[in-house]
Amino acid sequence: MIRATRIADRIGGGVMILTGLLSLREAYRLYPYRLTEAAGDHSVPALLGIALVILGGCLLSGWKAEWTPADARQSSKTGRIMLLCGILLIYAEVMPYLGYSVSTFLAGIGLFFIFGHGGLLFSLLASAAVTASLYVLFVVCMHVTLPAGWIGF
Repeated sequence: MIRATRIADRIGGGVMILTGLLSLREAYRLYPYRLTEAAGDHSVPALLGIALVILGGCLLSGWKAEWTPADARQSSKTGRIMLLCGILLIYAEVMPYLGYSVSTFLAGIGLFFIFGHGGLLFSLLASAAVTASLYVLFVVCMHVTLPAGWIGF
């Protein structure tokens, strides 16, 4: 069983590296169409390619991260994943009405509460920080128009 897993990891690592190299090639091809050095059509394929090459190298070399459950009293994985899907579906449906900022803040509270290790206060603060960071990244830095909703922000 160990040997079969090792072969599967090597095949998976090789596929990840090849996919990452293809993504990096696409980023190189899109680089002339950039808006700035960091922002443009090449950014996401470049970051994805780098991540795939690094993680594929980890699989190929046989490196394994040790994983232990964080807390025994947490709900089952299946239940948390179902809640995740439900929150994301509701988030997608209410965003046109509530706007990006409000819907992202509310979805973030739910996600941090379910998957985080803090309580409600941590969920509120983390959701506010993530919402503000994403707003600055998309609206201020990349000039993306996000849904304003009924509230107007």
